[in-house]
Amino acid sequence: MLIRGGARMIDMREIRASDPPWTLPPESHSSSEPRPDDELLLLLEDEAVYAYVLRDLFIMVWRGVVSDTTLEAMHKLMELEARRQRDGIAIVSVIERGATPPNSAQRSNISNFQARMGKRFRCLALVIDGIGFWASMAIGVATSIITYRRKLFPQTVCRTVEGAVDFIVRKSPGMDPHALLQAIADSRADASTRSIRLESRRDGRTAA
Repeated sequence: MLIRGGARMIDMREIRASDPPWTLPPESHSSSEPRPDDELLLLLEDEAVYAYVLRDLFIMVWRGVVSDTTLEAMHKLMELEARRQRDGIAIVSVIERGATPPNSAQRSNISNFQARMGKRFRCLALVIDGIGFWASMAIGVATSIITYRRKLFPQTVCRTVEGAVDFIVRKSPGMDPHALLQAIADSRADASTRSIRLESRRDGRTAA
């Protein structure tokens, strides 16, 4: 599956020095930009999180500590995609080892955002990657966070990507489970590659 960062991609390294509120580049506001249905687009690149979209599926891969500015960027991109799609979007949020839960202020921000956009979000599946103490702790935190948000739109915490895809397909009839699995796998692989390259640049090495 092709992955590319188009004109609408946001590289957080370009705006990290600025303070919120900030606006997306003008081309990011286009709702009529044509794109192939089978194209997986990278929308946001940050050392802590990467965001992708495939048609009406919005994928987030969390890998570190997220700043308020990055969270704001994510919300703006999610809103653009949700309004772009006639029936809104389904969301997969993959929490990988090393990611940290949002702080109290960020949780409040997320709650307010979901309350405002809930009618455009068909469902949200949180995937906790890994096993052991970290995974158990992350699942507990994630479950407590979404407990009071389920009334806004369907949300769940999953231990596997397959479980997340099953939930999304049940809540969004017509979506292709095989295409969803492939899109999530490709997003995670791309995020991992970009993260390694970033670390290599920091260490003064050149990644293949």
